[in-house]
Amino acid sequence: MNELAKQLNITRGGATRVIDKLIDKGYVLRKTHPEDGRVCCIVLSSQGSELIDRIEVEVALRNENILKKLDPAMCQVVMTSLQALNSAMQQVQLGEEGDE
Repeated sequence: MNELAKQLNITRGGATRVIDKLIDKGYVLRKTHPEDGRVCCIVLSSQGSELIDRIEVEVALRNENILKKLDPAMCQVVMTSLQALNSAMQQVQLGEEGDE
């Protein structure tokens, strides 16, 4: 739970509450790590996987509808900007991981 809390930038207790709610809804499962019984693993359930699939389709359709409102040149500017932002975010994350 510590690693998840760190990735989400929330407390361990906050991560536990979020995971407990997702377990109650059937979206994830908590399993014991096969090699280290002190470690728990959070695994997406089939119901959670189906939900992710539905959300991805809805997001793709919405993004497509938004991009249709832009001319091709502006779409290219948006895509280039998003790629630059994604790259910067990855560099920051790698830097934070390297600081540990």
